[in-house]
Amino acid sequence: MILLRMLWHCYCRKIGDLVGTVIRTKVGSVIIATACGSVLSGADIRHLSLEEKFRTFASLRFNGVLLMTPSDFLRSLVDDQKLYYEVLPVKMMIENEPASKKKHGSRFFRNLQNDGIITFSEYLFLLHILTKSPSGFEIAFKMLDRDLSGSVDAREFMIVSDDVHIYQAYNTTLMTHLFGYNKTHNLSFEEFKRFMHNVQTEALEVEFQEFSSGSSAITPVDFARIILRYTTVSTSEYDAFINRLKKAVISFNEFHKFFMFLNCLDDFALAVKMYTISGQPISLPEFKRAVKACIGNELSSDVLTVLFALFDHDEDNCLSYNEFIHIMRERHSGGLSVCYPNWSLNCILY
Repeated sequence: MILLRMLWHCYCRKIGDLVGTVIRTKVGSVIIATACGSVLSGADIRHLSLEEKFRTFASLRFNGVLLMTPSDFLRSLVDDQKLYYEVLPVKMMIENEPASKKKHGSRFFRNLQNDGIITFSEYLFLLHILTKSPSGFEIAFKMLDRDLSGSVDAREFMIVSDDVHIYQAYNTTLMTHLFGYNKTHNLSFEEFKRFMHNVQTEALEVEFQEFSSGSSAITPVDFARIILRYTTVSTSEYDAFINRLKKAVISFNEFHKFFMFLNCLDDFALAVKMYTISGQPISLPEFKRAVKACIGNELSSDVLTVLFALFDHDEDNCLSYNEFIHIMRERHSGGLSVCYPNWSLNCILY
């Protein structure tokens, strides 16, 4: 009998590790739910809808509304389901004002960690920021600036969000950061552009550091894995890509420049049509000219080595244009191809 009990307890622990547990703590009318695990693999997460992904990583619930912490948001970007921190009471997060006191920078979410809340609509907004080009920043700002005053106030931002009732009840991290604790600050375009640029940079730093293990550079293999991360290439194609790589290192500056290039992929495709016959393989000089035409800079030789190793199937020193564009569009979207019609700001950023 004792042996059976021991086996049963061991079995229960294993099931708990797989399924995850939920710890609920009541603070007045506030319910805090902290998830402690998941059965989802990385492949499963890539096939989740955005709403399902939000539910997978959101660790807070307030009056029936599921919310993320800044750390939850960052973990969702790299599919890290491990929760290794103690979550603060939601009421404390709502009543304090740390986000309004944090300086604009590319460590904003990492500095806040768990001290803040992000709604589902704001999560969509932040995700779509990640794929926007500088020209997209200006278009989004002009559409938010409904009275054409040259600045955006909290009311204008709330109008295009599906969270008006939430904003009326409490402050979120994003609302407090952009418009102040009392929602009285008017957001200029320069502030808006700086915030969007910093979100992009922070997301890339988090993804880069996932592979760099504290180093200032990553290997070409790791760079290729990141490029192919959200694509639909088969296992055999993936292995073939990786096996063609040569030794080199990729710094974060080179990494950052490449993903800023991906945000201008449509401009690149247009530039290529000006230099080559559409759909034909691209030589290295042609590729360099097209990249410089759309971002004003050249990619490093190590990055180009990786790209041409991945997409030069015939080993003729030419890049397969159609496959490159197709796979890069998949990587660039990162599963963000769904537009939620009831959330205007999401569509503004497309």
